[in-house]
Amino acid sequence: NGFGWERPLYFLTPEEMAAKAAAHSPHMDHSLPTPTGYANDLKDTEWFAAEARECRACREEAVVFDLSTFGKLRVSGEDALALLQRSCTANMNKPVGSVTYTCMLDESGGIVADFTVNRRGEQDFYIVTTTPQPYLVKDVLRRNARDLPQHQLQDVSEDLGVLALMGPNSPGILSKLTDTSVEDVDFPPFTMQTIEVAGVPVDALRVSFVGEIGW
Repeated sequence: NGFGWERPLYFLTPEEMAAKAAAHSPHMDHSLPTPTGYANDLKDTEWFAAEARECRACREEAVVFDLSTFGKLRVSGEDALALLQRSCTANMNKPVGSVTYTCMLDESGGIVADFTVNRRGEQDFYIVTTTPQPYLVKDVLRRNARDLPQHQLQDVSEDLGVLALMGPNSPGILSKLTDTSVEDVDFPPFTMQTIEVAGVPVDALRVSFVGEIGW
């Protein structure tokens, strides 16, 4: 569960699911391996092997994350750039199509939130933040906008989905689903392009937080 959204913590294999069901059944089949549950050693927990598989797949092959619960905001209007320049630690005055990772601070210099900002137009920005943060981000933006009235702030968290394709094999997978070149020279890191993936128009952001290439 994340801020009202239900999200899986990990995925078990069919064999592990069968063993888990059997362990809680009055007619337990003792020929099946029994999940050890939570223990003092992390390797003895139910989730350790499942998450290890996912980490290896992300590092060595490719994975898809459903990040649709992430907070998503649009900031636009004549004062949009000035508002974000005031509110963010990174420079927001970058070319249209850029993606910038930044933090947002409180009056004491503490970190309120971190997120990416995609500049879609001269005064049109798209923020993607973590699941519990959109209300914090909106609150700071509103407080900082008291003398910057020419802006619109929209929460589009429930209107848009987010899928992340990441891992060393992600370019090869994506290239089979789009006619757009995903080579570094054509689609460099920290940029956004509107492309078609499997015939579906999407905004593709070349950004990753897993230590491997991704969108």
